[in-house]
Amino acid sequence: MVYSTWSTVTHIFGWFSFFTAIWATITLFVLIEKKSRKEFGGYKNFLRVYCFYAFIFSTIDWVVQPYAVMDINGLGYVFYSENRLFDLGYSLSHLLQILYCGCFIASSSFLSLNFIYRYVSSCHSHYLHYIQDFGLILIIAYCILPFVIWSICVYYIFSPTSEKTEYINMSTMQIENFNISGNPYVGVICYYILTTPLHNYGDVDWWTMGALLGLIIFQIDNRGDSSNIRPGTAKISDILTRRLNYQQPAIPTLTI
Repeated sequence: MVYSTWSTVTHIFGWFSFFTAIWATITLFVLIEKKSRKEFGGYKNFLRVYCFYAFIFSTIDWVVQPYAVMDINGLGYVFYSENRLFDLGYSLSHLLQILYCGCFIASSSFLSLNFIYRYVSSCHSHYLHYIQDFGLILIIAYCILPFVIWSICVYYIFSPTSEKTEYINMSTMQIENFNISGNPYVGVICYYILTTPLHNYGDVDWWTMGALLGLIIFQIDNRGDSSNIRPGTAKISDILTRRLNYQQPAIPTLTI
């Protein structure tokens, strides 16, 4: 197969990103274990979990090496694995693609959890014991739940179908000269593409559209937008933190 220039560039950048992410993750873990102070308390557990997650996400991203192609008619997009080192097989490759999508959504969970922890530690420190020691399970559950929900949505809504494959293959062949038939992929088509007994061409596929809208809202709430507006969770945590700090009485000073 002859790869396009842009595909080769993204392939090289993927290798660079993988080694950079692994190096940064190992460095962070060493700093947590060797340089952090005891006062960090349960926050160190959160950082340890994050390091483990970052390592898994980076590895999956490197193995899958996803490459996205936009539909020529603008009805959706598809991403497939472009691993040039070894053949993972259909089932394993598709599973890793689904896990990749789940890890992507889990990134927002970790980001929002950071602000939640900051709020609790600043304003309700007496609750910190709930997320220490065995309370680490709560941190893991908070991040795993969106991962599981989104992975299930991807499996049941975005998985390959015969109609979707036939339609998307026109875009992949025209843009990348890649025949996607017989290859695993995650395809997002927000409109029905063929006439069926229940739907006509161009009708909105509300299951897919609803899943995408939910993803967009979740990302905006937890990550912010291109205007550098603070994420929703960060806003709430910041407002509550400031409000409680203002309500606390000032400590009198003694002048000698």
